[in-house]
Amino acid sequence: MPSDVLTRFFERLKFIRWAKIYPPDVPSNDPDRFLRCQDALHLEFAALVDRAVAAGWRADEVLTTIIELADNHALMLAARPSSKKSRLALQPQP
Repeated sequence: MPSDVLTRFFERLKFIRWAKIYPPDVPSNDPDRFLRCQDALHLEFAALVDRAVAAGWRADEVLTTIIELADNHALMLAARPSSKKSRLALQPQP
């Protein structure tokens, strides 16, 4: 792999690693809130996938693992006795 490609890759990772996750800028009942959350998390998500692939994992393995981790985390949040707010957040929104 040419060194300029590697340099650009690591520069991109450095930028993404310090990318800010912006807080919500709309109320919790705004119909675009879910899309705004995706926008806020996209760079960090892409950076995580890029780092895992750079470490040698296949992209399909990484994505499947992230889905499994997200599912397990959602189940954990829903199971907490004191997490009524979390359980409500996991319910489908109209």
